[in-house]
Amino acid sequence: MRLQLTFYDPVLPFPILPHRTVWPGCGMSEEYLVPEEHKERLLHELYPYVEVPGMGAVVLDLHAKRRFVVREFKVVREQGMNLLVSPYYYQAGGSVIDWVPVNPEGDQDEEEDWDDGFPFRTTAHEIRPGAQNRLCGLVLRQHEGPAFPSKR
Repeated sequence: MRLQLTFYDPVLPFPILPHRTVWPGCGMSEEYLVPEEHKERLLHELYPYVEVPGMGAVVLDLHAKRRFVVREFKVVREQGMNLLVSPYYYQAGGSVIDWVPVNPEGDQDEEEDWDDGFPFRTTAHEIRPGAQNRLCGLVLRQHEGPAFPSKR
């Protein structure tokens, strides 16, 4: 049985670039073309955790197993939800819940199995107030495919 959440984000006021996807239940995705001057505000609005990384922080996309600088994130819209995703989203599917902070000068091997024993975890106490539905939606999308009705 699939869990359904009622969650809807307003459409953002930016141009949209449509993408075909291979995600279950969501054949189309829309990437917002967000100007640099709006990205930091969106990061703070859409980031579900208390400690929002700086725009210059280096993180790892666990799905792509590739590092990127936070300012390179994308914002996509899928079935009524605005999502923070990595720049590799359309190749590997990593959303903000798959970003792991890394030391940019660290000597970790990019081929290492990042999911096994990586010193990172999130507890309910680290989730921003009011972000529980967003986080649940991201988890559902990742594990079951999109679970939200399209309202566009």
